[in-house]
Amino acid sequence: MKNIKIAVLDTGIDTEDKDIKDRYVYDKELQVDGIDNIDDVIGHGTLCAKTILERCPEAIIYPIKIFNDEAFRNRVYAEFQEQVEKRR
Repeated sequence: MKNIKIAVLDTGIDTEDKDIKDRYVYDKELQVDGIDNIDDVIGHGTLCAKTILERCPEAIIYPIKIFNDEAFRNRVYAEFQEQVEKRR
């Protein structure tokens, strides 16, 4: 199988990561309004992309950053708080 295109909708990717840097395509048309980069400062999107490439080495990753860094942290924190409250 060749030309497998996989979109990763997450926190972006580390474009300098040695396992990813030659295996992704940046497409501005796919990006979310208001998010102007695919830089992953959290690391989750990078981990997802690397996992995909390990299982499907012929894939090309199309990173789509759907969380800006602050929104992601806020969402994770809110989810954590909700889970804590459920267990009280």
